[in-house]
Amino acid sequence: MIARVRITKLVAFFALMAATPISLHAANGDSRPFRLRSFKMAPSVDREKPLGRDYRSGFTVHGDSVVGDFGEGWVGSRVFTSDKFNWWFNAGGDVTSPMSNLGGFVVFGTRGGKAFKVDVSTGKRAWEASLDSFTDRKPVLAGNTLLIQTSAQVIYAIDYQTGKSLWLFDAGFPEGLTVGGGAAPVVFGDTVVAGLASGEIVAIGLQTGKQSWRVNPSVSEARFPDVVGEMHVKDNLLYLTRYDGLVAAVDTKSPDLRTVWQEKYPAISASTSRNGKIYIGCVNGDIVGLDEGNQGRQMWRTMTGSPVSTITAAETKLVSSASDGRVFSLDIQTGAIQWHDSTAYSITAQPLFLQDGIYFVTGLGNAYGYRL
Repeated sequence: MIARVRITKLVAFFALMAATPISLHAANGDSRPFRLRSFKMAPSVDREKPLGRDYRSGFTVHGDSVVGDFGEGWVGSRVFTSDKFNWWFNAGGDVTSPMSNLGGFVVFGTRGGKAFKVDVSTGKRAWEASLDSFTDRKPVLAGNTLLIQTSAQVIYAIDYQTGKSLWLFDAGFPEGLTVGGGAAPVVFGDTVVAGLASGEIVAIGLQTGKQSWRVNPSVSEARFPDVVGEMHVKDNLLYLTRYDGLVAAVDTKSPDLRTVWQEKYPAISASTSRNGKIYIGCVNGDIVGLDEGNQGRQMWRTMTGSPVSTITAAETKLVSSASDGRVFSLDIQTGAIQWHDSTAYSITAQPLFLQDGIYFVTGLGNAYGYRL
């Protein structure tokens, strides 16, 4: 009798479940991703499936084509939706910095300490510059001055038209190991600000190359206090994030360069900003939204469970990728996870924006697209 009652209750339960529309994704604040399509950008690399390939250079967009390192130092331009290549360029070594399309030319640095400016339409080299070491940071263009920061913490100012060096500033060789892909320099007015592996920030005159000031917002005992993510300046306040978990705002006009506010989180691996808000991604998988105009007050905090490698802020969404290959879409106002997906291989390069969506490229050179 007892067994029959239990069976009857189970039948009734499953009948109720069948009659009630339930989505497990929706119950978890999670729905199916709007996946578009995927492409093998580097089939030879995909066949080899190298372990732990760190592919930070990624690709940049030009019309209906993408430009990037397709393996063994060969930079090319490929029509995104086909196997047709527009041109090839032999860079002589692996590309280490993010590919950047600046005014019709693609700029990048290689492992051998070279920097190139190449016509994005033809693949013809405009100029080549020699650096003291390789760069793994995004180059920054301010007017006609190209700024490149190397792994040895030397900042170069290069005439963008001719490739000639205008000045260089040596911030001092890092004392120990550094975090790859640190923050790129930021320019405001006539000042260049660069973040260092020591956690310091240094200001240099854009025209002179001379140091204006140097400050450490918060001395840390952490092994890696490197400035990472994206720095930006608003109303003379410099906002920065560090790998040791520091988020801070520094008053660049105060005599003592005081830190207006600061917050601490687990190790920060990525950050971005939009409309007065800062969004940080942590190694432990946390993604946090902060209000920079309200002393860095935390608006929300979401646990993804995957080490964050990139964060991109759209109008209503945050899209993040993880070093384990997962991709997340979050509501930018609440931090609620809208969907997530897995590409099954590491993602460390910044995503591509094309007309139909956003694409993430894995370490195997495979691109996965999602509709926003």
